[in-house]
Amino acid sequence: MIVVTRSLAWKEVGHLKMILWDFDTLELRNLPEREACRLADRETARLGIKVPAQDLWRLAHGHPGRILELCAQATKGRYVSAQLLDLDCRIAKLRPA
Repeated sequence: MIVVTRSLAWKEVGHLKMILWDFDTLELRNLPEREACRLADRETARLGIKVPAQDLWRLAHGHPGRILELCAQATKGRYVSAQLLDLDCRIAKLRPA
């Protein structure tokens, strides 16, 4: 559910404040191997790429955002190793957008 308000002040929002998320950051912890591999398998299937889920888990240390970044990078070329995929992903981050 998405709630859009113009303010978080009680008098303008009322009881909706109780259901609004009032935080600056959301921490996502690294996924255990099983869940990280499941995410990697689903993303590689969705993108139509072939990168072993174990390699993605190992390179990303279970970080879900990093797994998705690696999968996105894998769509941009043909990689003979996951290490080269990781290197290209890191280089791409250094380039200005």
